[in-house]
Formats: sequence, structure tokens, C-alpha cells
Amino acid sequence: MFSQVIYLFVPVPPVEGSADVSSAFPFALGFVALVQSVGIVGLLKIRAVNPIQAGTLDPETKEGLARLFNALIVSWVLAESVAIYGLVLRFMHFDLIYVVPFVAAGAFLLFLGRPWQSKLKKPLSSADLARSSAPIS
Repeated sequence: MFSQVIYLFVPVPPVEGSADVSSAFPFALGFVALVQSVGIVGLLKIRAVNPIQAGTLDPETKEGLARLFNALIVSWVLAESVAIYGLVLRFMHFDLIYVVPFVAAGAFLLFLGRPWQSKLKKPLSSADLARSSAPIS
């Protein structure tokens, strides 16, 4: 998550004679980032949280850890790309007011996919399973 903070302070030298970019460009990137954010949340829920809570994915086994790791890597890449959109806007000389939301969203999405969160751990007891809202079969 440290990279998102660095993106805010990347020095961008002024470029004279460069082509003007549409002011709608940050909003187009924002739409793409929003779609990615929904995809990240869905991916984590479908491929990680729900299977773990339902007991079909055991992150303590080698196979289960590999499946969980694959879902986390994809979500991390997508989350980092949201922050990189802010970096791209910075290089295109947009104000920080356009850059900061992308950086903040990228950091938040990385936080959602953190591997140490309790939802990504196997329930230890039936009480933990009951709190997880997993369907009882």
C-alpha cells in the first residue's frame, strides 16, 4: 500500500506543446475503476470468502492455499491497477483532486483483499461458523 502514497508525490515536469486531453478522461477511468472494484469484491466473495465459510475451501491445505492465493493475487493486481490509474492521471498533468480518489480506492481495495482478515480463515468452531452466516447443510 506504500506505493499509493508515492504516486501522489511523483514529480511531473511540465510538457509544452502537448495535446490536450479531454476533461472526461478521469471520469472514464473512474468508471473502469468502479467496474474493477465491483469485480474485486465479487471475486473475493465468490472465490475466497464464501468457499471458506461454507467449508469447501480449506486455506490450511496446500491445494486450498493455492486456490486462495490465486484469488488474492488477481484481486491485488486489479486493486493496484486502480491506483495506477491515478498515477497515469498525474503524468497527464491532472490536478491532485482527480488523482487522490484513485489512490484511496486502490489502497482500500488492497485492504479488502488482505490475507490476514478473519473471513479468509477457516472457522474454528461451530460458534464461528454460526457468526459467518454460512448456509447450514
